[in-house]
Amino acid sequence: GAWTVGEKRLQKILADLKAGTKEVKAPVQVEPVALDSDGRLAGSSEGMDFNFRSFHNFFDLTNEATMAKLVADCKIACRSQSFWLSASMKPRFALERMARTVFDLHTKGLVQPFDPARSGAEWWVHFRGPQERDGEAIGFHWDRDETYADVTRQNVHPQVATVTYLSDNGAPTMILEQVPIPKGSSFIDKAYLSHPQLGKHVSFDGRLLHGVPPELMAPHVEKKKYTRITFLVNIWVNHLLTDTHPFPEAEVPKFADLDVPCAGTSQPPSQQATVKTPSSSRVRGFAFGGRGEEHELWVPQA
Repeated sequence: GAWTVGEKRLQKILADLKAGTKEVKAPVQVEPVALDSDGRLAGSSEGMDFNFRSFHNFFDLTNEATMAKLVADCKIACRSQSFWLSASMKPRFALERMARTVFDLHTKGLVQPFDPARSGAEWWVHFRGPQERDGEAIGFHWDRDETYADVTRQNVHPQVATVTYLSDNGAPTMILEQVPIPKGSSFIDKAYLSHPQLGKHVSFDGRLLHGVPPELMAPHVEKKKYTRITFLVNIWVNHLLTDTHPFPEAEVPKFADLDVPCAGTSQPPSQQATVKTPSSSRVRGFAFGGRGEEHELWVPQA
């Protein structure tokens, strides 16, 4: 059977309709999703690489004119939502073509064929900085099918999450070897720190906790004025992301006629430097979660 909107949420919808206080969307109906013992989408991941990987100069962004047009496209696409590019859909503009390139890279090792109509790339753009509307940070979080989680209280994660840096500026992406936990505490023994570098692409297990803490910015970085631009793509195989849609067709003509060269599909991932923090290190705390303080994360300072 299908999951439907819960009784409490239904009562809230009816109350809002009666009061006429706001526009209310129709309840979302979703089909139950099967997960394997690792909390991944069942039967869809064999052959996929879930390790943290970093590809320097994955996209060739050295041409200033191309870069200026790409940033302008990113400003058009930067909204408080993500967009869907089905694996069966032809990309229509540069950002969608980049999303397809990322999807193809991370699905080429799959053992079993997938359903293109139920697979694809979820993509969006972030601008961060002291003078940006959303500030400098991206709070720690787990990527998931948000609407499905709201309806079912079950986390369904992308197989792989990725970040592509469209600037050299700003705070690093921090990825921690921690999947969601319902209650209690957990000791995290490994994390990855990826500093922005123009054209760099990183990927990691889509179940992992991650965020962008300005407190961990490299000491030499100019912090008074900068803009950090990232292109985010999540890889979904055999799961049609709930209530997420392609970029509106009527607005596609706003984008530039642009192709961004990809230089990194055949090169091996870059080497990683390992840093161990002593037990005597100072720690810094971060609060995050649905209410802002649902979880606490304590990170040692190297």
